[in-house]
Amino acid sequence: MRLNWFQRAIQDYRRVPFEIESKQIVQLDRLQHAINYYRSKEDNGSDTYVETDIPSICRVFIITGIEHAMKVGFSSFTKAFRHYMDEQRIRTNIQYKSTFAYLQSAEQRALQDLYALVNEHLEDEHLSHYQPHYDIVVDDVVCFFIQNGCEEFTRISIPKASSMLDIRSV
Repeated sequence: MRLNWFQRAIQDYRRVPFEIESKQIVQLDRLQHAINYYRSKEDNGSDTYVETDIPSICRVFIITGIEHAMKVGFSSFTKAFRHYMDEQRIRTNIQYKSTFAYLQSAEQRALQDLYALVNEHLEDEHLSHYQPHYDIVVDDVVCFFIQNGCEEFTRISIPKASSMLDIRSV
């Protein structure tokens, strides 16, 4: 489903900018081209397929990340997120690029709430168990979701990835 700017405004979608790693942008670009190539070949030349783009892929990864966090439970999610932040701390010279996704206001609130809970949990862990302190921003949570989404999509076939994107992209 593709919505124009007016339909997105009516349905309360807003452009949410964020920064992700350059490596992730490259992965998203490859995924975008693979899915669009698959869709154009499946279309048999009638040119009725809908191309996907990076914001649509990011939207799907963010939504599935939020849903997965709710499904596995908060403690499991924060443990995985802490592990991700530990890995990020080791790496240096990480380059970031700006991109965006269209999210409904409820999805934006869910992302903000999840970020607030994770940030509070990390502060508690730092104070009570002397764990390393991380100053995180919402972009860190988004990067975590996109990394997990890219890893998941590399394990599935392009036709299945294309159908998963069709369901949730705008």
